[in-house]
Amino acid sequence: MSLPYGTVTDDEIRVMPIPTTPGRRTALFWVTGRATEVGRECLRVRGYTRVFGLRLIRH
Repeated sequence: MSLPYGTVTDDEIRVMPIPTTPGRRTALFWVTGRATEVGRECLRVRGYTRVFGLRLIRH
């Protein structure tokens, strides 16, 4: 598939440097439906807890 924007692989997502500063924080992570679990895993292993999820569905 040819997309009009850059993409990254699952492995690149897994090694992205995401700060793990102490205290309350918010992470906004945009992934496609296929990579939802990879995105959640990426944040979970860094100590983030999912409190709220938002899905946008285009018709």
